Amino acid sequence: RISLQILTIYLIMDFIGNALRMSMEAEGSFELQRLLESSSNATIKKIADEFRGHVCEMVESPHGNHVLQRLIELMPPQSVSFILEEIAVKWKPGYIARHKFGCRVLERIIEHFPACQGTGIELARYLDGLLQNGLSHFFHSFATFVIQHILEHGTVEQQLLVLTHLKQDLWKVATDV
Repeated sequence: RISLQILTIYLIMDFIGNALRMSMEAEGSFELQRLLESSSNATIKKIADEFRGHVCEMVESPHGNHVLQRLIELMPPQSVSFILEEIAVKWKPGYIARHKFGCRVLERIIEHFPACQGTGIELARYLDGLLQNGLSHFFHSFATFVIQHILEHGTVEQQLLVLTHLKQDLWKVATDV
């Protein structure tokens, strides 16, 4: 019988150098997420480093976006801050909030980055572009979930800005189905 530890080491060796390709495939993405959950921070960081320069490609992937989400959940924000940096270089916040996969990655970032000094500041700057447009994102099928995450995990200032926008057209907010 192969021990779980030996099997994990074998899987890690198989993924190192192949993580990007495997994250883009359904089975590889699933296996990679499971491996990340059982690996040390050092191993996760080594795998995450393979995604530098490829974040936007992964955001657009129906499989790769799940790997990014897992990384954000498992690693300290400063270790995966490159994810937000690469997204911010390519896309405005309104675009990513309305993207069917990007919104999920942004939701994980909103959940995990605000409490961390440095990443919280960068996230706040990025979200300002989303919040300045007010109601335009509140009724979009994907962006509405990003707004809900801001209400739950955002700063007090961000939450107040969302509420201010909601009050502008309370009737539409209350009757939207």
